[in-house]
Amino acid sequence: LPHVVMGDRSGYIRWWDVTTGQSSSFNTHREGIRRIKFSPVVAGDHSHGRIAVLFYDNTFSVFDLDSQDPLANSLLKPQFPGTLVLELDWLPLRTDKNDPLVLCIAGADGSFRLVEFNINDKIFRYGPQPRFMKERFRPMPLCSPILLPTP
Repeated sequence: LPHVVMGDRSGYIRWWDVTTGQSSSFNTHREGIRRIKFSPVVAGDHSHGRIAVLFYDNTFSVFDLDSQDPLANSLLKPQFPGTLVLELDWLPLRTDKNDPLVLCIAGADGSFRLVEFNINDKIFRYGPQPRFMKERFRPMPLCSPILLPTP
Protein backbone atom coordinates (compact mmCIF):
# COMPACT_ATOMS: atom_id res chain seq x y z
CA LEU A 1 0.00 0.00 0.00
CA PRO A 2 1.34 3.44 -0.83
CA HIS A 3 0.13 5.07 2.41
CA VAL A 4 1.48 5.04 5.93
CA VAL A 5 -1.36 6.06 8.26
CA MET A 6 -1.47 6.86 11.95
CA GLY A 7 -4.35 7.83 14.23
CA ASP A 8 -4.13 9.11 17.79
CA ARG A 9 -6.26 9.47 20.91
CA SER A 10 -7.15 13.08 20.12
CA GLY A 11 -8.85 12.14 16.82
CA TYR A 12 -6.15 13.21 14.36
CA ILE A 13 -5.36 11.14 11.29
CA ARG A 14 -1.90 11.62 9.78
CA TRP A 15 -0.69 9.97 6.62
CA TRP A 16 2.24 9.87 4.27
CA ASP A 17 1.86 8.92 0.60
CA VAL A 18 4.90 6.77 -0.13
CA THR A 19 4.66 7.16 -3.92
CA THR A 20 4.47 10.98 -4.03
CA GLY A 21 6.22 11.80 -0.75
CA GLN A 22 3.36 14.07 0.35
CA SER A 23 2.07 14.00 3.88
CA SER A 24 -0.93 15.56 5.55
CA SER A 25 -3.24 15.33 8.53
CA PHE A 26 -6.72 16.33 9.63
CA ASN A 27 -8.75 16.39 12.82
CA THR A 28 -11.83 14.18 12.75
CA HIS A 29 -13.40 16.17 15.63
CA ARG A 30 -14.30 12.87 17.23
CA GLU A 31 -12.96 10.79 20.09
CA GLY A 32 -9.67 8.94 19.80
CA ILE A 33 -9.05 6.45 17.02
CA ARG A 34 -9.16 2.80 18.02
CA ARG A 35 -8.60 1.09 14.67
CA ILE A 36 -7.89 1.92 11.02
CA LYS A 37 -8.60 -0.57 8.22
CA PHE A 38 -7.63 -0.15 4.55
CA SER A 39 -10.22 -1.03 1.91
CA PRO A 40 -9.45 -3.81 -0.59
CA VAL A 41 -7.65 -2.59 -3.71
CA VAL A 42 -8.05 -4.18 -7.15
CA ALA A 43 -6.28 -3.67 -10.48
CA GLY A 44 -7.22 -0.37 -12.12
CA ASP A 45 -8.42 1.21 -8.87
CA HIS A 46 -6.75 4.61 -8.60
CA SER A 47 -7.44 5.23 -4.92
CA HIS A 48 -5.29 3.32 -2.46
CA GLY A 49 -6.22 5.52 0.48
CA ARG A 50 -9.74 4.48 1.44
CA ILE A 51 -9.86 3.72 5.14
CA ALA A 52 -12.50 2.74 7.68
CA VAL A 53 -11.88 4.32 11.09
CA LEU A 54 -13.32 2.98 14.35
CA PHE A 55 -13.37 5.55 17.15
CA TYR A 56 -13.23 5.03 20.92
CA ASP A 57 -16.83 6.28 21.22
CA ASN A 58 -17.87 3.16 19.21
CA THR A 59 -18.75 5.08 16.03
CA PHE A 60 -17.02 4.87 12.66
CA SER A 61 -16.39 6.76 9.43
CA VAL A 62 -14.90 5.99 6.04
CA PHE A 63 -12.45 8.42 4.43
CA ASP A 64 -10.58 8.65 1.13
CA LEU A 65 -7.10 10.00 1.82
CA ASP A 66 -6.54 10.63 -1.90
CA SER A 67 -9.23 13.34 -1.98
CA GLN A 68 -8.38 17.02 -1.47
CA ASP A 69 -10.34 17.23 1.81
CA PRO A 70 -10.92 13.77 3.36
CA LEU A 71 -13.05 15.13 6.22
CA ALA A 72 -15.43 17.07 3.95
CA ASN A 73 -15.59 14.19 1.47
CA SER A 74 -16.18 11.48 4.06
CA LEU A 75 -17.62 8.48 2.25
CA LEU A 76 -19.74 7.29 5.14
CA LYS A 77 -21.01 9.75 7.72
CA PRO A 78 -24.31 8.25 8.92
CA GLN A 79 -24.24 6.04 11.97
CA PHE A 80 -26.70 3.39 13.01
CA PRO A 81 -28.75 4.97 15.82
CA GLY A 82 -28.48 3.11 19.10
CA THR A 83 -25.85 0.67 17.84
CA LEU A 84 -22.41 0.70 19.36
CA VAL A 85 -19.85 -0.64 16.90
CA LEU A 86 -17.40 -3.07 18.50
CA GLU A 87 -15.46 -4.10 15.42
CA LEU A 88 -15.33 -3.46 11.70
CA ASP A 89 -13.47 -4.80 8.70
CA TRP A 90 -13.70 -4.80 4.92
CA LEU A 91 -15.14 -7.81 3.15
CA PRO A 92 -12.61 -8.63 0.39
CA LEU A 93 -15.14 -9.35 -2.37
CA ARG A 94 -13.95 -6.87 -4.99
CA THR A 95 -12.59 -8.32 -8.22
CA ASP A 96 -13.17 -5.23 -10.38
CA LYS A 97 -12.72 -1.51 -9.71
CA ASN A 98 -16.46 -0.96 -10.31
CA ASP A 99 -17.51 -3.49 -7.66
CA PRO A 100 -18.95 -2.00 -4.47
CA LEU A 101 -17.03 -1.86 -1.21
CA VAL A 102 -18.58 -3.88 1.61
CA LEU A 103 -17.88 -3.00 5.24
CA CYS A 104 -18.70 -5.57 7.95
CA ILE A 105 -19.78 -4.17 11.30
CA ALA A 106 -20.20 -6.11 14.56
CA GLY A 107 -22.44 -4.26 17.02
CA ALA A 108 -22.54 -4.42 20.81
CA ASP A 109 -26.15 -5.62 20.54
CA GLY A 110 -24.98 -8.82 18.82
CA SER A 111 -25.88 -7.58 15.34
CA PHE A 112 -23.74 -8.09 12.26
CA ARG A 113 -24.27 -5.59 9.46
CA LEU A 114 -22.95 -5.30 5.95
CA VAL A 115 -22.76 -1.80 4.54
CA GLU A 116 -22.33 -1.71 0.78
CA PHE A 117 -21.55 1.41 -1.18
CA ASN A 118 -20.56 2.04 -4.77
CA ILE A 119 -17.61 4.28 -5.48
CA ASN A 120 -16.89 6.19 -8.67
CA ASP A 121 -13.38 7.64 -8.85
CA LYS A 122 -14.68 10.76 -10.64
CA ILE A 123 -16.79 11.60 -7.60
CA PHE A 124 -13.70 11.94 -5.42
CA ARG A 125 -11.94 14.38 -7.69
CA TYR A 126 -14.75 16.86 -8.25
CA GLY A 127 -15.93 17.59 -4.73
CA PRO A 128 -18.77 16.31 -2.57
CA GLN A 129 -21.56 14.60 -4.45
CA PRO A 130 -24.09 11.97 -3.37
CA ARG A 131 -22.63 8.53 -2.76
CA PHE A 132 -24.59 5.38 -3.36
CA MET A 133 -24.85 3.38 -0.17
CA LYS A 134 -26.96 0.39 0.74
CA GLU A 135 -27.21 -1.23 4.15
CA ARG A 136 -28.01 -4.89 4.51
CA PHE A 137 -29.54 -5.51 7.89
CA ARG A 138 -30.38 -8.78 9.59
CA PRO A 139 -32.99 -7.84 12.23
CA MET A 140 -32.21 -10.86 14.37
CA PRO A 141 -28.87 -10.86 16.21
CA LEU A 142 -26.30 -13.22 14.76
CA CYS A 143 -24.54 -15.11 17.53
CA SER A 144 -21.10 -16.15 16.44
CA PRO A 145 -18.12 -15.72 18.78
CA ILE A 146 -15.69 -15.61 15.84
CA LEU A 147 -17.14 -12.23 14.79
CA LEU A 148 -16.40 -10.60 18.13
CA PRO A 149 -13.06 -9.00 18.95
CA THR A 150 -10.61 -11.05 20.96
CA PRO A 151 -9.80 -9.76 24.46
